[in-house]
Amino acid sequence: MPAYFLCKYIAWPTLMITRQHDGVPRQPPPTTFLKQVSFWDVRISGYRGWRGLLRRLGKLSGYALFFLRAAWPAIRFRPKIVHVHTVLPLPLGLWVKLVLRVPLCVTIHGSELLTVEASPFWQALLRRADRVFYVSEAMRERLCAFVPGNRLVYSPSGVDLACFSNLGLARQQKVIMVGSLKWQKGYPYALEAFSRFRVDHPEWRLIIIGEGPEGEKLRLLAAQLGLDSSVHWLGRQTQEQVQQHLNTARIFLLTSVSEGFPKALLEAAACGTPVVVTDVGSCREVGEHTGTVVPPKDVAALAAALAHLADDAGFWLQCARTAESLARRYVWQHTADIVVAVYRQLLCERDGYET
Repeated sequence: MPAYFLCKYIAWPTLMITRQHDGVPRQPPPTTFLKQVSFWDVRISGYRGWRGLLRRLGKLSGYALFFLRAAWPAIRFRPKIVHVHTVLPLPLGLWVKLVLRVPLCVTIHGSELLTVEASPFWQALLRRADRVFYVSEAMRERLCAFVPGNRLVYSPSGVDLACFSNLGLARQQKVIMVGSLKWQKGYPYALEAFSRFRVDHPEWRLIIIGEGPEGEKLRLLAAQLGLDSSVHWLGRQTQEQVQQHLNTARIFLLTSVSEGFPKALLEAAACGTPVVVTDVGSCREVGEHTGTVVPPKDVAALAAALAHLADDAGFWLQCARTAESLARRYVWQHTADIVVAVYRQLLCERDGYET
C-alpha cells in the first residue's frame, strides 16, 4: 500500500514488483507498470526441530523463486533508482544496484526492524543501501546501531483523504480493530481487555477486520472469554467497507506490541474516530491527541481507557474533533515530497552535481 501511494504522487515512470495475491489487484497509477510475481511463503513461527528446519528451507526456496522471477523484469526496466519496502527483497535490490550501478533505497515500515536487529546478515545488507527510510521517529536510534545516521530519512506513513473521511454517520456502541491477525498486533490483550470492559458495558461489540495466521487461536480465546456473541470477525474488507465501519464505531482500538506507523490509526483519525492505542512505534504521535495511549500488554489500562472514552461524552467529542484536523497533516503527498527530494539528491550525487 505505501508503495502504491508513493507511485501515485511521485508520478515518475515506475516498475512496481509485488507478490501475486488472489483477486483483482488495485489499479496502478498511469505512470506505473505492475509486475506480479507468484512464489510460496511458508510460516515458520511456532515450529522447532526438523519441522522448523524444513519450513525454513521452504521459506528460503520461496524467496529464491521470487528473486529468479523478478530479476529479469527489474533489469529490463533499467530504473534510475531502486526502492524496496521491507528487508526481504533486499537481495534483489542489491543485485540490481550492482548490475545497473544505481542508488538503492529501503523503507523499514515496522516489525521487520526486529528481524534486522536479530540478524547480522540483514544488518550487513541494509548497510549497503544508499538511503534507509523509516516511518517512526522511535526507530531512528535503533537503526543507528547498524546504519550511518546520514543515510537515515524519516518518511511517515500517510492517509488517503479521498478514501477515508468523516461521513457524519450515527455512531454505534462498537469498538473496531483493523489489521492483520498477527502476533505483532497484540490481539490477545485486546480480547482480554474487551472482556473486562464488557462487565460494565455489556451492550458493546468488538468488530475485527483482517485476516492472518493467528485467526484460529484468537477465535478460540474469544470463546474461552465468553465473547462469542459480542466479537464479530469480518475478515478482509474493501476500503469502502472499512471506511463505513470506522464511521459507525465509537472507538478504534490498537493493541500492538511492535509497530512502525500504522496506517489504520491514521485512517481512523481521518474518519473522526477516537482511539485507544499502545505506546509503540509512532502510535503516541497520533494517539495522545486523538484518544488515550497506554503501555503495551497492559490489559487493565486498555480496559480503563475504553471505559473512559465510552463514558465521557465530552472527552470523546474533543478527541473526535482533533482527530480529523490531525489526519490532514499526514497526507501521502507530503511523504512523496520527502522521497522525491531524496531521489533527486541521490541522482545528483551519482552524476557529480551539487544538490
